[in-house]
Amino acid sequence: MIILFVKMIQLSRQNKSIWTLAAASVMFGLIWDNTVLGLGRFLGEGTLLKALNYPRFWMHALFTPLLIMFVWYLLRRDGVKWAQGMTAYAIFGTITLLCIAIGVNADILKLNLAFVGGDDVWRYRNAATAGPPIPAIVAVLVAIIGGVVLWVRHKWWGLAVGAASMFIFTALGSRLPDVFTNLGELTLVMGCYFADKRMKGIYVPFSRKS
Repeated sequence: MIILFVKMIQLSRQNKSIWTLAAASVMFGLIWDNTVLGLGRFLGEGTLLKALNYPRFWMHALFTPLLIMFVWYLLRRDGVKWAQGMTAYAIFGTITLLCIAIGVNADILKLNLAFVGGDDVWRYRNAATAGPPIPAIVAVLVAIIGGVVLWVRHKWWGLAVGAASMFIFTALGSRLPDVFTNLGELTLVMGCYFADKRMKGIYVPFSRKS
């Protein structure tokens, strides 16, 4: 995932696109998340591990919904007709902002870290939240839909399958070992990177005629 993150940064420089950089920020959040989870057992319960867990939730709230705008960027760059105008931009942008607002409320404003240990993964969870992570679910569903569109147009299934595997492994949750969730995250970011790399169109910012 670190390698993909570096390559995504390089790709953002080539494309000169803020939305490729946005996808890279999602990757960085996942790298931080997995690194902290991996260190938890060695650091043990305490101030240091708790401090390292705060950014996990902050980045989840602020970065994950940006995947929605990244999908819009892919579709517009690929020439999908309904993704070209300001209407699509406004719809995708509104959904993104709503998801960020929900995430900020749940994982920043109401964040209440509680230690969870006793197994291989020692971490802090947000004791103030209940129910499924709506912003992440919406972002992954949008990625699946966008991936299906690219699949139909180009017979390339990478993004659709990557996002779908993320959705399935996360939905199964505790029924599977944590490694499957990690695998879902990896397939998702691989799908994002290769989808962006495969797009031959050039993203053009909106003009007055858009």
